Order: sequence, then C-alpha cells, then structure tokens
Amino acid sequence: MLQHKLPTHRSWVRLTAISAYCSLIPFGLLMGVFAMFGASTVHFEGEPIIGIAGLLAGVGISMIFATAITVFSASFGYAGLWLFSRFSPLEFDCRNASPRNEHL
Repeated sequence: MLQHKLPTHRSWVRLTAISAYCSLIPFGLLMGVFAMFGASTVHFEGEPIIGIAGLLAGVGISMIFATAITVFSASFGYAGLWLFSRFSPLEFDCRNASPRNEHL
C-alpha cells in the first residue's frame, strides 16, 4: 500500500481526460455512424442531423462534452482530494508495472 499526500494536478487531469475521451468519443462516433445511415441519434438545437454532417457532429459534440466533463470533474475532483487529504492521508493500492519494452 502506498501512502501519498496528493497526486499532482497534472496527473489528476490526465486521468480524468483519458477516461472521458476514451469513453465519450467512441460513443459519439457510434451515434454519428447511426446518424449517417438515417437514424436521428444526433441532435443540435432540437433538430436531428443526419448524413455525413451527423457523423461529424456526433464526434464534435462528444469532444466538446468530454472536454467540459474533464474540466469540471478534474477541478472539483482535485479540490475534493485536496480537502480529504487535509484530514487523512490518501492510500493507493498499486501493482508493480513492468517496463513498456520488456518484451523486446
């Protein structure tokens, strides 16, 4: 068990961004593909967008949404971790990570 006072803000933002982008952009791409084939899965200002515009809008909207989630959840999450660390040390369970190029 590793005891640490607080992860760096950069590390926390990176973890939040990776989780937001890796989950929302594929979902936006999937909805865009559906919209490209005529399903009304992508909407902007209440109007469905279909065709290639739906594909581009699905990816674009998901990127904007992922960025907004990253900004808010990273900021509030880091503030919460900071507040929690004032009362109790944070404890992380870690596993040994092998070097990336170990198999070469």
